[in-house]
Amino acid sequence: MKKICISASISCCLLFFMFVNDINAQDNYDHSIGMRGGNPSALTYKTFLQRYTGYEIIFGANFSDEKVSITGTGLYQYNHPIGTYTNLYGGAGMTLGYGQKFIWNIDLMLGIEYTFNNFPMNISFDYKPMYAILNRNLGKNGFGLYELGISARYTFVIR
Repeated sequence: MKKICISASISCCLLFFMFVNDINAQDNYDHSIGMRGGNPSALTYKTFLQRYTGYEIIFGANFSDEKVSITGTGLYQYNHPIGTYTNLYGGAGMTLGYGQKFIWNIDLMLGIEYTFNNFPMNISFDYKPMYAILNRNLGKNGFGLYELGISARYTFVIR
């Protein structure tokens, strides 16, 4: 199973860089806010700092343990348009939180998002592996490779 997750991660990275071409950047929105289903279930906010770069903040609750853990994640992301309304994105960041003990993780994120043309909404699917620095409930090495999410966000432009 671990080899399958690592192979999937490598495949996503290759797909991310395979589509390098001269398509115009996704200029459909500047900010988006919505819900992320997965682990953790969360509120998500994404904004662009420049044409291709931005950050995403995920604030949520993880219900996979006996006790609930509350986490906040900040990710710096690079967005690469692969079509008029579709982006591939990848980035890295950190999670802080508290559950049974203090949580501090280093996170990666790879995903794809689609922004609707005539409706202020986008949907995304992402894979977010992580390494737990202070929360070692994941096993010997602290790797968490099974974090998938689907987000639906309201998009808007502030000029």
